[in-house]
Amino acid sequence: MKPESKNLDDYLVVDTIVDWKTPDVQQAALNLTRSIPDEVDKAQCLYEWVRDAIPHTNDAGLEIVTCREVNAQFSVDKEQLAFPMEAAAGEFIYDTIFAAPVSNVVNKLKKYESRRELWLDLPKAFENTT
Repeated sequence: MKPESKNLDDYLVVDTIVDWKTPDVQQAALNLTRSIPDEVDKAQCLYEWVRDAIPHTNDAGLEIVTCREVNAQFSVDKEQLAFPMEAAAGEFIYDTIFAAPVSNVVNKLKKYESRRELWLDLPKAFENTT
């Protein structure tokens, strides 16, 4: 996988989708990582907390639109998605690590209020137009 940007700050931009600067989020991150000295280990801890502690649509049996990974694993070396890619179904993995949420994916998530509606109109591919 290739980073979209070599500048780490590009991955830390706060917007309406990803807002890690809210006091509650910052306090939770500090509480979770206070005793962890290594930056990569901190990132892994936070990744796994988000993956495991936040209820998301499909796994929680909810109709509201969110997302959750089931067997996703943190790795700085390789992609480890929740489910294996199904090439026969036209699925593929982008080779890019995007710095920001991809606009047409975000637009789909904002457009629908239920998982059923979203499932019928998932993007087949995307361009990052933000």
